[in-house]
Amino acid sequence: FGSSIGEGNYTRPQGEIVECEGEVIIQDNVSPLAADDTILNLEALSSGKIPKGCKAVNIAGQLQNSAVTSYHGARWSSTSAESPVEIRAYPILANYGETFNGKVNCDSNGDIYQKITEADNTLSGLYQHITSVHLR
Repeated sequence: FGSSIGEGNYTRPQGEIVECEGEVIIQDNVSPLAADDTILNLEALSSGKIPKGCKAVNIAGQLQNSAVTSYHGARWSSTSAESPVEIRAYPILANYGETFNGKVNCDSNGDIYQKITEADNTLSGLYQHITSVHLR
């Protein structure tokens, strides 16, 4: 056990994957607009439950679109670059919640990037929660 045992000597294991006891909600019934490309500060959105500087998170959620068009919806990745994109949510039925889940790598601050690929303001019902956290 080494230095991880005893009062004041605990060190967090590097690369540990922590499963959340419950849903850690980061977006709840959001209607993202076409211009809502943004960096999601996971620490702030989770009220401190997701640590600053984490390596990756597993996210599950739902998104709907009232005017379905191919490849229109939202996607999440570690940067604003076109690739790599880790999760895509492109609803295929109008006004029906398309579910999504997967792993998203974080930037060095532990944040992720949200890109809205819908040109019109027709997205609604965006729910996202984190199920596990991969620590650095």
